[in-house]
Order: sequence, then structure tokens, then C-alpha cells
Amino acid sequence: MGTIGKIVEGALFPMLTLVAGQSGMYRRVTGINVLASIDLTMFCRPNELVVTTGINFPHQNTSLKQLVKLAYTKKIAGFIVNTGPYIPDIPESVILFANEHELPIFQMSWDYRIADLLKTTFQYISTHEQEHSTEDQVLYNSLFHYKQHADSTRKSLMQLGFP
Repeated sequence: MGTIGKIVEGALFPMLTLVAGQSGMYRRVTGINVLASIDLTMFCRPNELVVTTGINFPHQNTSLKQLVKLAYTKKIAGFIVNTGPYIPDIPESVILFANEHELPIFQMSWDYRIADLLKTTFQYISTHEQEHSTEDQVLYNSLFHYKQHADSTRKSLMQLGFP
């Protein structure tokens, strides 16, 4: 399962700094979504990472807290705040909420492009799902169709690290 912890432990995401919700790193990630306004939370799906720049926030601190709370009700995996001209820093009230609800919140500097973050995240999720599918197929063949797939199953197990 692709979790937030697995995603950020590698070298692919050096631009993310965890600022709250450390105890929620177990959360599963299946997608990523960019929200520019509170009105768009209806498009959130469970297990998504949500990214915002705050560009359409009428009131920085209260709008971010409101967006995080609404997105949390949609069972998101975590939140990435692109700090810069629209959100200079993450308010303490947001950090407290995230810690209380085990919701990982990351800070990403304005210097990094959201498009690059999206691309890397999509690639990671796609690769992880493909690897997981391969593992599932090998296990299935080992248990139920070993005779028909003996050679390919042996090769696949070797590639997965099982001698």
C-alpha cells in the first residue's frame, strides 16, 4: 500500500517538510488534488493529497483552516501548503488541528513548481500500483495456478527478492 510515509521517505520529495500530523503518516495515498478555493472541496476524494497555494483565499489564516477542516471531512490523506505570497506561513490553529486529527501537513516553498510535484506524485503512485499488481499476480499464480505458471512465477519471485 502506498502511504504518505512511504512517499516522503524516498529522495523524490525533498521539497516537502512535515509540519504537523506526524502520527498520520500511515494514511494511504491514491491521488493528488490542487484546490485554490474552499468552494472546490466537493472535488476531494478519499486518500488524496491536497495541495493549495491560497491564491483565492479572502482571509489567509481562517480560509486555510476552513479548507483543511473541510478537506479532512472528505477523508483526504494529507495536505501540502505551498507557502509564499498568499500563505506566508501555516497558522498554529491549522497545525493544532492536524496534530489532533493525525492529518499530515507539509510545507512546500514557493520556489518549487506544483506541476513538478504533481508529475512526481502521479509517477510514484502509478509505479507503486503497478508493482503491487505484479505482487498480487505472483501470489495468485503461486497459490492457484502454480503448475501452469511455474517458470514465470519463479522468475517473478526472484525479481521480487525471493530465492
